[in-house]
Amino acid sequence: MLAWGLALLIPLALLSAIGGWNGTLAVMARFFTRVALLSFGGAYAVLPYVAQGAAEQFGWLSASQMLYGLALGETTPGPLIMVVAFVGFMGGWNRGPELASLMRGAACRWP
Repeated sequence: MLAWGLALLIPLALLSAIGGWNGTLAVMARFFTRVALLSFGGAYAVLPYVAQGAAEQFGWLSASQMLYGLALGETTPGPLIMVVAFVGFMGGWNRGPELASLMRGAACRWP
């Protein structure tokens, strides 16, 4: 339990140190950690939660962009991981289209 807790808290502490507790990366990390901890119902039970959080609550992407992500997830096996990777990527893209921002946004999906 200690190792698991440290593996969860150390990256969050680093992201918070880089951009602040309310920085985009720290907020993404906390949101996707919550998604990972609540995703026991399968992808179709979690995707509405991801859509509401990403598009409505945090504004990382628009509702139409979220629909594109959901459509992308339907074309591949493993829709949950594809959609959260898309949400992380678009969240990074919409915050600033530099390559570093894109890579950080796509890497912040943790489920």
